[in-house]
Amino acid sequence: MGNISQDSLVKGIRKSI
Repeated sequence: MGNISQDSLVKGIRKSI
């Protein structure tokens, strides 16, 4: 489940940039 959390964070950061 930790992987899903990291993926969500990375996706959010990528969308922000």
